[in-house]
Amino acid sequence: MGKYAVRLNGVEQKRPHFRLGPIDLDIPKGYVTAIVGPNGSGKSSTFRLLLDLAKPDAGEIEQLGERLGVRDDAPLKRRIGGTGERAARVGDTASEPEYHRVGGREQQR
Repeated sequence: MGKYAVRLNGVEQKRPHFRLGPIDLDIPKGYVTAIVGPNGSGKSSTFRLLLDLAKPDAGEIEQLGERLGVRDDAPLKRRIGGTGERAARVGDTASEPEYHRVGGREQQR
């Protein structure tokens, strides 16, 4: 296993009215990283690629030292957690517990 949590090497995604990349990004293990930018800059597309919900047209993506998309990624995905901007459940209030999806399971925080 490498020293990076996430590596993108020459990652590109081409759509009729949008082109993402090429992206070269190394995020070391142990770092908390935010990807910020204006609407339409490719943040959600990048996360879809990182979660293997979309495939890149070029380049390679590695997570925790394993290349995405070359074999069954289920064991790798169980080790990854994340949250989007709409992490709360419908009807939640500030006084109710906060939930996050971690390793394929929902856990109370």
